[in-house]
Amino acid sequence: MFAWSRLLLRREVVANLHDGTAFRGILYRKAGPLVELRNATRHGPEGPVDCDGTVVLERAAIQFWQVPQ
Repeated sequence: MFAWSRLLLRREVVANLHDGTAFRGILYRKAGPLVELRNATRHGPEGPVDCDGTVVLERAAIQFWQVPQ
């Protein structure tokens, strides 16, 4: 694992995507080019929407990460 993923693993993060949407959830694991978020919420133009189950994102689609305090 890369150093950034070790720092963020099992913490609440916000993954901001290139298309302007964001996912907030617990960064559960990184597997190759994919990351898995659990207990995620999608934030888009229509407002926040809870996601059922696990959200899997490609790292290439993520523009930047945020870590809420």
